[in-house]
Amino acid sequence: MRGGWVTLSPIIIKNISRWNILLFIMISGYLFLPRDISIAIMWKKYIRRIAICFAVWSLLYTAYNAVINIHQQMPLVMVCKNIVGDFFNGGTRRMWYLVMLLALYAFIPLISRWVRHSTKQEHLYALILTGLLAILLPSLQMIHPFETVFGLDIERIQGVYSSVYVFYLLFGYLFLDYLSKDEMTRGQAALYIAGGLVSAIIMAVIAKYQGEVSPIGLVFYMPVTACLVVIAQRSDGFLYSHKCGAILRNISDCSFGIYLIHTAVQYAFLHLGAEHYFLRMPPVTGILCYFAALFCVSWVLAIILRKSKVGRSIT
Repeated sequence: MRGGWVTLSPIIIKNISRWNILLFIMISGYLFLPRDISIAIMWKKYIRRIAICFAVWSLLYTAYNAVINIHQQMPLVMVCKNIVGDFFNGGTRRMWYLVMLLALYAFIPLISRWVRHSTKQEHLYALILTGLLAILLPSLQMIHPFETVFGLDIERIQGVYSSVYVFYLLFGYLFLDYLSKDEMTRGQAALYIAGGLVSAIIMAVIAKYQGEVSPIGLVFYMPVTACLVVIAQRSDGFLYSHKCGAILRNISDCSFGIYLIHTAVQYAFLHLGAEHYFLRMPPVTGILCYFAALFCVSWVLAIILRKSKVGRSIT
């Protein structure tokens, strides 16, 4: 029993840690969808900033990859082709998040207008429809595994499958609006929390036997995310106390920069041998310490960068 828990617990922690992007989308839905926000404002204030961040960090990560692979003997044309392709892919797979945000934010003025001029029944219908579309491909792959759809790599399709993110945009608007009215009972909160924990365990079991985090995890991310939101809402007295509130506000200001920087910190950990140090620890302790160190170093660097005008523009 103990051995099984030791094996599963790092996977459970990893699965729960994946809520961050989904929660960001949920908060975006809660903040943007009720507002009458123009296309011009969305492009000038939000999309332009994301595009600048993508260009700067993609250039840095592409340069890093070029330096790392400089010893490989390849024709100059192939080297240039790889560098250009690397740049437009973000230099690292983690930059898919910014590409997704650019596409999602471009549609927010249209989605917002629909939300404000539609009924609650239509909201629920859209939520169910996008949710079903979001789990369609992963569910089919669980029944009959396949690697490509119409010649396209299945992982890339799932990574940018738009209905997943539209679903969380709508879910964030509806769920956080419901929580803001303080109508949830303790029993309902307990059910949300229990559902989230059970979902995280199911994801871990599937991942253990498949050797990776299953694509069907999309089905379980919603209850995990809802669980964490409910815990935060129920703990607001503690979270927004004088000291905790100041720390959380600072983390909130730096959150985008932390995401952009953390891959660079991971590279630094790898080259400095820190990853091997954490891997020698017991599984649960090692992964928690690694995440804590990664977060803290990224946070400090984000704070330092944000002290300058240029730094703020890229974080």
